[in-house]
Amino acid sequence: MSTWSRLSTSVRAVADRVEGPYTRAATIVGTESHNTFYAYSPIDKVHLMYTIFDGTWPASCNPRPACSDGTTPGGQGLHPPPLPNLTCSGGPGGRGVVHWAQSLEGPWTSVGPVRVDWGPHGQPPNSGVSNPAPLVLPNGTVLLIGRGKDVQTINGTRVFGRNIWLFRAASWNDTYHWVPSDGVHGSLNVGDPTGRHGPSTEDPVLYRGRRGYHILFHSSPDLSHAWSLDGVTWKWSFNVMGPPNHIAAGGGDNERPRVVLNGDLEWVFVGQLLAVRGVGGGQDAARLAAFRAL
Repeated sequence: MSTWSRLSTSVRAVADRVEGPYTRAATIVGTESHNTFYAYSPIDKVHLMYTIFDGTWPASCNPRPACSDGTTPGGQGLHPPPLPNLTCSGGPGGRGVVHWAQSLEGPWTSVGPVRVDWGPHGQPPNSGVSNPAPLVLPNGTVLLIGRGKDVQTINGTRVFGRNIWLFRAASWNDTYHWVPSDGVHGSLNVGDPTGRHGPSTEDPVLYRGRRGYHILFHSSPDLSHAWSLDGVTWKWSFNVMGPPNHIAAGGGDNERPRVVLNGDLEWVFVGQLLAVRGVGGGQDAARLAAFRAL
């Protein structure tokens, strides 16, 4: 996990059951391609992937570290070892990139970064479309949840900010228009902006069930939940909940939730950080875990 910012790829895997086991079939988008989010557009029968970065980094940006015993040498928890080419840090292609294909087997084509219209007053502070979480409606309209920066350092002080933003587009390959909400600067009113009275919010997954619209967030160490009747006005709970936490077993957070629906929520997938033995130790490995909703 300490090399997530330069070695992530988007991979297709197949299984006979939702809960797996899964077999790796192919790499769809190369480095750097992170936070992969799958969606389907029923109106034009197109498969979609939304990612952080566009997978077009040259090989020189991604030298393979000499991993041993599940640990990346030089990594300090989630902080990467020194990069040999710092000009690659951050990467090309934007924080929200859209890819499409007519078949899950590909080929996949990138249409580039999400195009955003912030309206007549311009882009508000701390806004962004990182960790893009789309919901494609039957008529082709797309609701998109995006994320700004979690923490900013202002005059030497770490300041938590509202960081979840709502967008709407007429179709997946159209311009995404910011939908102002009732949080600070028009963000969604979710998460604790001070970081003192409740959890932060990141890694959203947006879905629609029998009782309206829902968002699950990574709110360390587990998940938090927001809900809406119309997809525009949202309520959020401070309660951190989710799959059985594994910190007691030496692990870390349940991150980047994804869902499987069958009329309503049926499965939740999370990426779990794991504490590993080896050179340097720390939370430097991860696994995918599936939990069935009760």
